[in-house]
Formats: sequence, structure tokens, C-alpha cells
Amino acid sequence: MNNGNSSSGYDDDDGPSLHTRLVFASAWVLIAVAGIIGNTLVIVVAIRYEKFSNVTNCFIVNLAVTDIVFLAFCMPFLVVQYTFEHWYFNQTICKLLNFTSFVSVLVTVLTLVIMTIDRYIYVVHPFEDIKWRKPRTVFLLSLIIWLLLFLMISIRY
Repeated sequence: MNNGNSSSGYDDDDGPSLHTRLVFASAWVLIAVAGIIGNTLVIVVAIRYEKFSNVTNCFIVNLAVTDIVFLAFCMPFLVVQYTFEHWYFNQTICKLLNFTSFVSVLVTVLTLVIMTIDRYIYVVHPFEDIKWRKPRTVFLLSLIIWLLLFLMISIRY
């Protein structure tokens, strides 16, 4: 037996040791901070320099927003819960965390699906004048995705 200290980073009876959880929490905090900074820079560059001149940039900005939402509003609570193995927040925060997490992940997935469809059409029909393929349409479509998912998921909560 190994007296409760395991070289694998796990306690004999409860899962990861506090040291292991702190290491993971530190890594998650670094990832969250880097993600928020990086995605904010993507948005700033797209707005300031690219002026949303193409459809792909609009999709990328939407993905950056969903990343920031998850990293800023979900990760802090998840890090605390994982590190201390206890939920210290009330029921409302729990529901908001789940709601925000579901919305941000589903918006990301649907945005990637629409990007894939857009790329497919653009590659398969490169010489056709696709009138709907404009940044304004992408923003409208992104807004519709956000609103629909907010409505659909809020019914559950």
C-alpha cells in the first residue's frame, strides 16, 4: 500500500489529490486568460482592420464571442468546483452556468455547421453570384442562432 500518497496524483479513495487539482486549475486559469485575450484580439483586429469585409471574418468573430462567453462566465465556476470538489454557489448560479455553457457550445457548433455549408457552396459553385453571401447576412444569421438557442434553452431552465 502507498499510505494515501500516490505517485499517479490520485488519493486512494477520493480521486485526484489537492495538489493535482491545483495544477489542473492553474492550467485552466492560464488557458482561460489566454483564450480571453486571444479572442478579444481577434475581435479587435476584425473590427478595426478588416471592417468585416468578408463572410469568413464574420463567422470567426461569432466564434470568438462564444469562446469569450464560455471562458469568462463558465470557466471560473468550473475551476472553483473542480479544485475544491464542492459547489459553493447557489442554485441560480448553477442554472445560469449550465444555461450559458449550453448556449455557448451550441452556438459554436451551429456556427461551425453554417461555416461548413458556406464553404461547401463557395467551393462547389465558385463562379456563381451568391447574393446572400454577405457579411450582413452572416450577422443576421448569427443573431438568429443566438436568439433561437436562448429561447430554446431557456425553456428548460
